Amino acid sequence: MARPEFKPTDELRHQVMLYHAVGMSNQAIAVALRIDEKTLTKHFARELLHGRTIIYQELLAMVTAQAIKGKKSAIALLDRMTRDDRLLERRRRADKLDDRTRATDLSPGGAIENAKLFSKDHLLMLQSTKDLLRDEFDAQGSWRREKASEHPSDSRNNDAADLLDRLAATVDGIATPVLQAYAELFDDLPDSEQHREMMRRVGFSYWPKDASEFVTDFIKDRTGGGLVI
Repeated sequence: MARPEFKPTDELRHQVMLYHAVGMSNQAIAVALRIDEKTLTKHFARELLHGRTIIYQELLAMVTAQAIKGKKSAIALLDRMTRDDRLLERRRRADKLDDRTRATDLSPGGAIENAKLFSKDHLLMLQSTKDLLRDEFDAQGSWRREKASEHPSDSRNNDAADLLDRLAATVDGIATPVLQAYAELFDDLPDSEQHREMMRRVGFSYWPKDASEFVTDFIKDRTGGGLVI
């Protein structure tokens, strides 16, 4: 019996862009989607070529729309996102570098130039943000399991703990521009308070499918886009 032809969905296209934006190789993306590399490059050529730029533009458009409406937090975030013109240049240059070039090219326009754009401090900040978010998911999951022991008749705590485990396991899949915007929002105490509230709601009134959705919803909420539930 012939194997059915692979048909990409909009959700898969966006997933490929997110994976590409965080630097996953074509081979790793194919494994994640459970397809071969040939199928990946055939059906997702545009996403592999322009994924980083598209993800960044989506985020920029979302924040800009709320800033135009006068949302103060969105205005502040937009200012931080656009203050340094190199941020936009970074998106354009990153799309021109394939995985092999970023890993091995030592020419002035190759890995050395890319290293200048993504400074060591910047990369450390992003990794620290991932580690902190993962720790928060783990801590909230542990707390939910304690509550499950105290209230065994309420299955929601165990369900929430399982969901938090999944969120922790998918932190590395958050696109770099999304992660940066997320980190920027913690300059203000109200943002931190809203973040804790979202954590408490996971598994009870809010069910994000992965860490990327959690972070994106947090950005939407803090910039006036509204929390998608």
